Amino acid sequence: MKTILIGAQFGDEGKGKMADVLAKHNDVVARYQGGANAGHTVYRDGQQYIFHMIPSGILHPGKICVIGNGCVVDVEGLRSEMAGLEERGVSFGGRFYVSDRATLILPYHKSAEKYETRVGTTRRGIGPAYTSRRNRSALTLGDVNEFLRNYSEGYERYVIGMIESDLRLHGIEGEPPGILDSAACQVEGIGDFVADTQHLLHSLVSDGRSILLEGAQGTFLDIDHGTYPFVTSSGTTVGGAYSGTGLPPAIGDMIIGVAKAYITRVGNGHLPTEQKNSYGEAMRKGGNEFGSTTGRPRRCGWFDVPLARKASEINGFGSVALTKLDVLDALPEVPVCTSYEIDGRESDFPSTGRRFEMAHPVYTTLPGWQSETSGMKEWKDLPDNAKRYVEFLENMMGVRISYVSTGPGEDDIIFR
Repeated sequence: MKTILIGAQFGDEGKGKMADVLAKHNDVVARYQGGANAGHTVYRDGQQYIFHMIPSGILHPGKICVIGNGCVVDVEGLRSEMAGLEERGVSFGGRFYVSDRATLILPYHKSAEKYETRVGTTRRGIGPAYTSRRNRSALTLGDVNEFLRNYSEGYERYVIGMIESDLRLHGIEGEPPGILDSAACQVEGIGDFVADTQHLLHSLVSDGRSILLEGAQGTFLDIDHGTYPFVTSSGTTVGGAYSGTGLPPAIGDMIIGVAKAYITRVGNGHLPTEQKNSYGEAMRKGGNEFGSTTGRPRRCGWFDVPLARKASEINGFGSVALTKLDVLDALPEVPVCTSYEIDGRESDFPSTGRRFEMAHPVYTTLPGWQSETSGMKEWKDLPDNAKRYVEFLENMMGVRISYVSTGPGEDDIIFR
């Protein structure tokens, strides 16, 4: 059985916490797209852990963790992340694997993105690495690992030729032999973890193991389905989960959307319900809305139903996890965007970026609960207006809200 966690907004919805919660009930946790632009924050025993590449399931002893073929990997960053976790007592031997098909981020990919400002990326070379992949000139971890283990002059010429082609693509000068030597030194340090993870995951499924698939970012940063061009470079939706691991869809797959009780966005691009006022500042402060990877303040706004409904349509959510409900505790009333107005007409989520930029929110305002919900674990304990808020969102989306997160701690969650 597979459980797939999908961000229902623009990322930063709390997928890291939900992955940590659900990892307890799964044997395997696999990451299927993105690079070190992810910033999954998990609190365990009073300690904070921030994951950029490694699935947060690694904190659970005995769980197998996989970085899938749909990811791009900065080996230097990955080794640093592994070392930091090892210092805190986390072990990797025999339960951590990186796909030999995953694309390698090389230093010139970071150089190619150094001056990017239009979209507002993390500038970690992720976009250029995916560009190399689409251009068929990227190196994979398997390419370099094969070079190390089964050296031949012919294979060396092949790999150097790939690097030459990739440098031309990005308009960057470099010395391919030196780049290869540097990449080989880096990959050598994680060579024991590089594996055919497609075969591994299929074998685990055949053995009856349960698998949790987690991605980075959210639905509306998807390269195909997001608010283009202000998107990431990979598939953040359910299709990316399958293609990014090599696992096929199956009857019984559980697809869970993760959404905040409000909405945030990092970088550029339209955010219809954005609050550039004291409400937005209160949400930012109360939710600690600063990027785990970049530290940038997130833009904050009211919950957007048309956007969430579209995310469910694209991904086929069976249920939704609603996070950070407690951030809204102090508000006397809570507006919810239930539709858009575009060119003077009421509209659902539009299909083009230009029309999305023209979307103005139409609100329904609900009464606040002005009572602390932080740390609550039982639905019956929530204030009545908090319950009505959750039920209103559920009814408007047409999807059951099965989990309500009431704080950052691993146990601060209500199972409905």
